[in-house]
Amino acid sequence: MVARSPLLAAPAPARWAFVASFVLWAGGFGLAQLLFPEALFPAADGLAQAIGMILQWSGMTPVHVASGVVEFAGTKYEVVPECLALGPTSLFLALCLSFPACLRERILGGVAGAGALAFVNLLRLVGCAFVLVSTPALFPLVHDVLWQVVMVGASVVTGWVWIRWVRANAS
Repeated sequence: MVARSPLLAAPAPARWAFVASFVLWAGGFGLAQLLFPEALFPAADGLAQAIGMILQWSGMTPVHVASGVVEFAGTKYEVVPECLALGPTSLFLALCLSFPACLRERILGGVAGAGALAFVNLLRLVGCAFVLVSTPALFPLVHDVLWQVVMVGASVVTGWVWIRWVRANAS
């Protein structure tokens, strides 16, 4: 027998409360990103430093990083706030904050899930750097389409795993 989600078993007002909460959290995260984009540049610079270190460790030299720009193998790669994958991460965090769970589960899930998505995003950007060097013509397709779908999918899978963990702890 398949166990039903506590959210689906809840009365309609509780389901609407979840939906409303999710929309408000996700909208709030998106609005914050739009209103305060300059606050994201230090994080983008840090991500560029991490990408530069990984590229250097992988044997790609010379690598130079300055002001969010990674220079390597005769090409440049600019890391901007949009590279932070805040959209998929915001959706996951909105789920954690909206789904019926205790505070401990929300905090653990939010930290672990955001960390997992940050790791996938780092893999995405390092992989894109290798594509840029090896097959520059494929870079727009890989960066703008393929990895975007993967990041949204990773957010959905991370949310699904977290909900299953919450449900397992409830029983």
